[in-house]
Amino acid sequence: MGKYIHAGTGISSADDPAQAGKEAVEMALEKLKEDGGKKPDFALVFCSGGKYGRNDKTIKQFVDAVHEALTSANKDVKWIGCTTAGEISNYGLTENSAVVLVVESEYVQVGVGVGEDVLNDPKKAGATAVKQALETLKPDKYVTPYVKYLAQKKKKPIESIKYYDYWVIALSRGLTLGSPGKEDEVAEGIYSVVGKRIPVIGGTAGDDMYLKNNYVLSNGNFYSAAVVCMAITSGLKVGFSFSHGYEETDEITVVTDAEGNVVKELDHKPAGIRYAELLGMKFEELYDVKSRLINASTPVVKIFQRAFNIKLDPKVSKFLINALTNPLALKDIYNNLYIRIPKKISKNSLEFNQKIPK
Repeated sequence: MGKYIHAGTGISSADDPAQAGKEAVEMALEKLKEDGGKKPDFALVFCSGGKYGRNDKTIKQFVDAVHEALTSANKDVKWIGCTTAGEISNYGLTENSAVVLVVESEYVQVGVGVGEDVLNDPKKAGATAVKQALETLKPDKYVTPYVKYLAQKKKKPIESIKYYDYWVIALSRGLTLGSPGKEDEVAEGIYSVVGKRIPVIGGTAGDDMYLKNNYVLSNGNFYSAAVVCMAITSGLKVGFSFSHGYEETDEITVVTDAEGNVVKELDHKPAGIRYAELLGMKFEELYDVKSRLINASTPVVKIFQRAFNIKLDPKVSKFLINALTNPLALKDIYNNLYIRIPKKISKNSLEFNQKIPK
């Protein structure tokens, strides 16, 4: 990648969890050497939840193999990760695989923390995880300050103001059929510690859309109801971006009444009815008023059928399909779109997994 940072990525689709973890790490370490690196300082690890995270036994086999392979290269390496529903790397979009990124740089320092009990106190879990990460973060006292000094010396204020001194990667428990992921509350906890100026990036764990269980991973351990954070500091210039597969339409609606994650009104109309209008449908076409089966989150209908061997009411299925293919989105001042998928209709209100502001 360059003289300041070296990285390597590895991938494996082996059926055995331990073999997959070992192969992915070894491949990443080999790529790191090809890039000019010697030993990893930190790593990110992602693996198929449905394949390697079926239960505590299989995920332990995977995590143990990953940790052993990483620490054999550097006993002080720090790493986090999670189970997924599809893996993305420079090898493309893959499924039923494990991918590992290893990074070496004297210009980057990291700390790792874990916050448990996400289900009962997600805000505290987020705060605890990032506090631990910051406490274990040991900024370089010489190289990093010198790099920052050079940047301040050479760059104009309009350029240097864009530099980030710290940022956080957070991976949290994802939603299941039994409970939501509570990502908003976790994020609130993290921001309560670091403030809103610090970039926080990451996501939530998955299990290939079975929605039964998922795991976050950290330094040789796995957790089914926790959040892991990696706090990072560097004198190097860092950028962030995000995207999704949806296309923006010209339709705009205003949330005129909302409470928590329930939107009661859009444009002063019952939210469910207004949502149907935005889709060019009648409310009865969107949702069967007589049915009360829309009480789960919004996985793809065929995944429901595969996982639970059930057939959903056609009108319920239609709502799920429309919710996934025609979600709503919040737009910020930079024109970024934050996708918000309604998970059910209750008394003409739309319920989401996340909090929706009025």
